[in-house]
Amino acid sequence: MLMKLPTPVTDVPPAQLPNCNNRLKIDDTVQLAGEGPTRTGPNNRRLTNSPMPPRLQCVDMKVVAVSQFSQKRGHIFSTAAPDKDTCRGDSGAAVVFNDMIYGVKAASGTDFAFWTPVANMDVCEYVDWIKERAGLK
Repeated sequence: MLMKLPTPVTDVPPAQLPNCNNRLKIDDTVQLAGEGPTRTGPNNRRLTNSPMPPRLQCVDMKVVAVSQFSQKRGHIFSTAAPDKDTCRGDSGAAVVFNDMIYGVKAASGTDFAFWTPVANMDVCEYVDWIKERAGLK
């Protein structure tokens, strides 16, 4: 989804769209950002009522699968890292590579942290649509 803000933001540089001639590859390291709760319960069960952290959290992950099509989520790629995960509440957060947004976090997977890779929407599959809607050349 794209949003048009009612007031221009001037104190934050706009995120750059990816260079889709240089697509993500297996083992590329990307950075995921989010503001979801970071605590887990017994056996790494995700908590639904955990408090939100006071600031943005970031994690580096490796690309483990490149552009696949999911009926539920569209074109996605997957990321993972040992003992690292994203959280509920992080959906829609940026996945950055070389200072460009290559993805948007779509899902963390199961009710248990660290069990499945993170699914990320592949921005390159939608960049023409984004440019058209945003009036970019």
